[in-house]
Amino acid sequence: MANIHETAVIGKNVSIGENVQVHEYAVVYDNTVLGDNSIVGPHAIVGHPLGGYFAKDPEYKNPETRIGKGCIIRARSTVYCGVTFADGVKTGTNAVIRERCSFGENTSIGTMVQVENDTIVGTRVSIETGSHVTAKMIIEDDVFFGAHVVTTNDNKMLRPIDVKNGKTTTLKGPTVRKGTKLGSNSCVLPGIEIGENCVIGAGAVVTRNIPPRTVAVGVPAKPIGTVKEEECV
Repeated sequence: MANIHETAVIGKNVSIGENVQVHEYAVVYDNTVLGDNSIVGPHAIVGHPLGGYFAKDPEYKNPETRIGKGCIIRARSTVYCGVTFADGVKTGTNAVIRERCSFGENTSIGTMVQVENDTIVGTRVSIETGSHVTAKMIIEDDVFFGAHVVTTNDNKMLRPIDVKNGKTTTLKGPTVRKGTKLGSNSCVLPGIEIGENCVIGAGAVVTRNIPPRTVAVGVPAKPIGTVKEEECV
């Protein structure tokens, strides 16, 4: 039996599993699935709609949002529509997950983390406080993001005036292969691939692809060593 607080708002076509908790002033929008034993914290939002909803487009239908078993969406976090959480995914407070992202089992999304649209995150990933995960990137299994890591996807950094003048760009986020660790305050530029089981030092700026099992530090990041085999996953 679910426990839904009287101040919570539940939309249409919402499936709520066994022992689900939806706390005070939480909002669960249309076409959302909440798996067994999942928790939606106070003032959290799940299935946040896209622009067509607010424009009152009569053709708009909220894409399905799927929250797996045993997930926790903590207070004041927002999960947009079209997102998929596998079992055991947890957020800190005030996290924002944009549309059409997916997260593997037992992944942790820290306090005030931002994950932009169309990003794929693997299993057992840890994204620490304040990190920015850009749109259209891939993060494989067992990756660690330290606090305030920044990833980017736009080499041209277009301003509204640039777009108005007809300039275009192709957005492509980085790819971070399995087992890699990114130190706090590091930055990864668009389209970069960091190989399996790398270690990127705190404050590094990654401007070129990094081969597997590489330790890289500095601005720009340069290799200084090799990760031991027994430290790989």
